[in-house]
Amino acid sequence: HTQVQARVIRRRTTDEGEIIQYDQQELPIHTTEKSNKIFLFWPLTVAHILDESSPLGDLQPSDLSPDNTSFEIMVVLEGVVESTGLTVQARSSYLPSEILWGQRFQNIHSDVSDLTGQKILNYSRFHETYPDSSGVGNP
Repeated sequence: HTQVQARVIRRRTTDEGEIIQYDQQELPIHTTEKSNKIFLFWPLTVAHILDESSPLGDLQPSDLSPDNTSFEIMVVLEGVVESTGLTVQARSSYLPSEILWGQRFQNIHSDVSDLTGQKILNYSRFHETYPDSSGVGNP
């Protein structure tokens, strides 16, 4: 199986006044699989919900300016290559300015099958987004 984890890394001051330069807090993630263990035979969106229990629960759109370097989100995808049994890990980080507030990813799945009856994935739209009209207000 493949598993995905996300953490926010930022400077934190403890109640005692100690400064922790690179404090890490786990960001619970959600997928359409309802678990952080996923099966990657099809594209899937991984999300962190901003609510009162989130370490980023107080995040506002103004916090996503290019000048803000107060936090970084690290995402790690780890799984086993079935043919070799080797573990593979992919990591990516996101700065506040790379987070798109109120946006959703475009659907890359085609509703139309090609002549062979197979689904078509349009990867040219992989990074495209559109405004979210659900009214939720999360990035």
